[in-house]
Amino acid sequence: MKTPQRSYSAWRSLILIGATLACVFAGVAYIQVRQADMLNTAARYEGDNIVWAYFQLETESMRLQTTIEHVLNHEQDRAELQERYDIFVSRVGVVDHGLYSSLLDGTQEYQQARPKLDAFIRKADAYFGRQSGAELELDGLRRLDTELDLLSGPLHDLSLVANQRMAEQVDARNKSMQQHIVVSNWLMAFEWALILGFATIVVRQLRQLERRRHELEELTDVLEQARVQAEAGSMAKSVFLANMSHEIRTPLNGVLGMLSLLGDCNPTPVQADYIKTAEESARHLMALLNDVLDASKLESGKLDLLPTVCNLRQLLLQCESLMRGQAVSKGLAMRMALDLNVPEWVLCDPTRLRQILLNLLSNAIKFTEIGAVTIQAEAAESGSEAGAVLRITVRDTGIGMDDATLARLFKRFSQGDSSTVRQYGGSGLGLEISQNLAQLMGGDITVHSALGAGSVFVLSLPLQAMNAPEGRAKTGSEADPAGLERQLRVLVVDDNPINRKYMQAMLQKQGHLVTVIQDGAEAVEAAARQPFDLVLMDLHMPAMDGIEATGHLRERAMTPGMKIVALTADVLAETRDKALAGGLDDFLAKPLHVTEFHAMLERQFGNGPAREPNTEPTLLPALLDVAMIEKMTEMLTLEKYRELVAQFFAGKVGRVDELLAAALAGQRDQVRRHSHNLKGAALTLGFSALGGSCAGLERLALAAEEGLADEAERVGLLFDSTRSACIAAGYLAGMDLPALR
Repeated sequence: MKTPQRSYSAWRSLILIGATLACVFAGVAYIQVRQADMLNTAARYEGDNIVWAYFQLETESMRLQTTIEHVLNHEQDRAELQERYDIFVSRVGVVDHGLYSSLLDGTQEYQQARPKLDAFIRKADAYFGRQSGAELELDGLRRLDTELDLLSGPLHDLSLVANQRMAEQVDARNKSMQQHIVVSNWLMAFEWALILGFATIVVRQLRQLERRRHELEELTDVLEQARVQAEAGSMAKSVFLANMSHEIRTPLNGVLGMLSLLGDCNPTPVQADYIKTAEESARHLMALLNDVLDASKLESGKLDLLPTVCNLRQLLLQCESLMRGQAVSKGLAMRMALDLNVPEWVLCDPTRLRQILLNLLSNAIKFTEIGAVTIQAEAAESGSEAGAVLRITVRDTGIGMDDATLARLFKRFSQGDSSTVRQYGGSGLGLEISQNLAQLMGGDITVHSALGAGSVFVLSLPLQAMNAPEGRAKTGSEADPAGLERQLRVLVVDDNPINRKYMQAMLQKQGHLVTVIQDGAEAVEAAARQPFDLVLMDLHMPAMDGIEATGHLRERAMTPGMKIVALTADVLAETRDKALAGGLDDFLAKPLHVTEFHAMLERQFGNGPAREPNTEPTLLPALLDVAMIEKMTEMLTLEKYRELVAQFFAGKVGRVDELLAAALAGQRDQVRRHSHNLKGAALTLGFSALGGSCAGLERLALAAEEGLADEAERVGLLFDSTRSACIAAGYLAGMDLPALR
């Protein structure tokens, strides 16, 4: 391919040749104009017959002289003389103006002949004027004859000079025409040379353009191949991530499941601590895996939002409650402030909003050693057509960040602590994912920080307030225990023996009849021999995968209308859509938690409204500690536990009112005593969020820190929320309790 400099040189040559051609064409045009002018002049001179006019003048003078002599000899009469004189005068008049006079004007002969001719005409006019009607005076006529004879020489000279001047003009014209023809020929030759050069350059340019077109077509083909390869690479990457997700989640499912079962075997305190540490490590690994998957989905544009109507205030309280334990364990205060203008029900993707908030709160707690972490929510007008904006501010009193750290904060694998010491850990993906999620939801995340002065993260999202959905929760009296607690015939299909063992133990513990199968073909044979109510189907299995097995089950099973639910470690959205399109009824992700399983049972067998299955890793309940409640019900029976819950809420309403009043009055001792009493009972019954909030309030009262009234108000809100959660879960019958002040 030609370099740009050579291409510019070719174009400059074309412009120069074009300009030269224009000049040549102008020269040729000038010569053509000159030739046309000369031809017009020659035509005028020839058309007027100037030389002939001067010869006629000489001839008429000779005739006039002859007529005078005949009159003197009485050979002609007076009339013929007068006629001949008039003809002579008319000839003089012809050569006296225009081209006739201009041809000889300035010549010596003309200057000498003209006065003599004029003098003769004056005398002749006077003579003929006097002789009118009388006899001719012969003496006067003889004098005119003498003067006319004297004019014959000058008139002859004029004829000769006119002839000579015309010959000179014709010769000059011919020479000029010859010169013009020679110049025109040279100009035409030069013009053809320029045209040839111009054509040569144009042909070269056309060839270059053609060559460049072929090169661009080849480049397009290369780019197309690169695009196909990139798409194939992206597809291979997606397949790899799906396979790795499946391969990592499968053993993690076994690890977490077995740890959960081991924790239910009445371990010693030391063993329970080991189990807890192992569970935390496994869940941390799961969180890192989820970050990698989310980053890949965002990069490929395949992460879709699932906006639903959700309780924003409850979601914020859940996030705060989940992170309170980490804050309390580090001796940090955890505070929340919700403005009254924040609506309760909004349209958003609760899973992704919760993911963003938990990441911001986790970072705030991680990088704060002394002080407090505050979360504040407010609704404000955006000042544009977008409407209201929800602003959630997470403020900490931690180590802060300098400008260099802020510049790389939202970049992939970037961390606030990038030293080799790695005091704080983390994958470096959380903030990038959070910002991308916020932008995907139509908002953004901004940060303000200074080294040693803490950090302020502000999440801004479009706010769309909604009405509370109908039938959003069923109370204990409305729930259908037969639909959720009845014994089910469950077929578990999974090629991993650890997963089969865990699922069998979990389901049997809940009183279900369990059959475990290791591949799809055996599952089809088993379902053809005996009926089942529910099939938990792994999707990735050798020989026959879960979707293919589902198709055979719908055709050959004794109960073809049974519920078939995908249970897989492949949590990509494409896999979920493919499974639901393949005939499965629901979708569960590994590792499976008991609460997720119960939610699925409610969707498939309960009378409540069907909810969209959640393929993202589910957080443990924020208000209720399900594991603790299960242990309590095993030790005390469900009926006894319900009695304790009823006694708690009936007896503690007044205690919470006293707590609120003491906090408003600044009575720290009373606040500490009431919060300590309420904390012990709440934690014993498994009300983790309420117990954690009471612990934080107790610490504030002891440390004499500010924010006592706000924290006490939060305890009151959590008291009401926990009571509603117990009613919805069936642990507390609907009752009329006195409202908090």
